[in-house]
Amino acid sequence: MRNFSIFIIVLFLFFVGSFVEARSLDEIKKSGEIRICLAGSAHEYYQEMGEVFARWMNVKPSIKRLDSWDHQFHNRAGKTEKEQSYTPALLKNGTCDIYPNDLVMNDWRKRKLAFVKLFQSQMVVSVHKDRFGEFKEIKDLQGKTATVMKNSSYHNWIETSNQSTLSNNPVQFIFLKTYDAWEAVRQKKADFTISNASGILKASGDKAKDLRIAFSVGKASDIGWALSKGDKDLLIVLETFIRGQLRKNSEFDSIWQKKGIGLDEYMAFVKKLVSIQ
Repeated sequence: MRNFSIFIIVLFLFFVGSFVEARSLDEIKKSGEIRICLAGSAHEYYQEMGEVFARWMNVKPSIKRLDSWDHQFHNRAGKTEKEQSYTPALLKNGTCDIYPNDLVMNDWRKRKLAFVKLFQSQMVVSVHKDRFGEFKEIKDLQGKTATVMKNSSYHNWIETSNQSTLSNNPVQFIFLKTYDAWEAVRQKKADFTISNASGILKASGDKAKDLRIAFSVGKASDIGWALSKGDKDLLIVLETFIRGQLRKNSEFDSIWQKKGIGLDEYMAFVKKLVSIQ
């Protein structure tokens, strides 16, 4: 009988957990904190921008760094199912309220997340400066080794190209976080890496030393912050906040300036890349 009672309790908790939804805007305000979950090598930059949002909302930022980029999209079973529509577990159970991680707003992610657009970006192939002359167009990637984050938009682009343009001699993968991927190319342990133009242009210090942008690939992509689809009120608040930041001399622009390029300069650069596609 005792074992049966335990079974009923566990079953109850399972069903309750299945219907838990992301924290609402009211819950965030009442708690006095917004739970910001960071992923990717540029987590310090994402945290700085997320903290600007927390101050604007007049709540404290509660920061959690995720163990992988892919963790943002995991379901309750700890897997990313690209073709399925669901709220990622970290948002659904209230561990995270928002992902300020410059996410590419592609179709499979839109099945799981609501987005607020920050800017447009373009994927670029970066190589060691000593090998710059070897890489002029997509066919030059055949048979080469790329360093990218697993399940990133860069990984997805190469996989798609491996099934079409590069199918005769597909690209091989080494899965690394972005800064580690750049370092592997710097040390000539890999032939190239792919990243968003925004990342490579904002790289500070030695992170992108010796790397050169060879050419752009794919279509221009919208980049944004992500949250639960169910939290419509938080979405409206975030849209208002972002609109106020996409201007010269905003707090976001100041953060970009510290990285070496202003928002307006960056947007002009991407516009030029897109025009020569």
